[in-house]
Amino acid sequence: MTIGAYYQAVNVVLAPKTYEPGQYRSTVSVRYGGKIIARTITVDPGLSQFANSPDSCSPNSVNLYIFFTGEVPSGGLTVKLKSDNVAITVPATVAFTQPGSLGGLARPRIVRRASA
Repeated sequence: MTIGAYYQAVNVVLAPKTYEPGQYRSTVSVRYGGKIIARTITVDPGLSQFANSPDSCSPNSVNLYIFFTGEVPSGGLTVKLKSDNVAITVPATVAFTQPGSLGGLARPRIVRRASA
């Protein structure tokens, strides 16, 4: 990828290695002029499953299962949530704080919006 000289910043999407379980370190390198600049980054596990379980048996009961491709690191992981359904509001985030787990059941508080 070539970035024009007139750009001060650029966002680049990196695809994690699906064969690397859990959190791992990787190096990102760029060439700037005649120099190569390299930085080591930490890649957190990605989502492997995001599902509403069949045991969610009422409109007010949601058993949301979130599992990761690897273990939750010592600092925890936070999943951002957003609903495109105008009838409900979900929390902005769900945190997984137990290191070594692969995710699990999240019971987000869901607020029903009045229908228009």
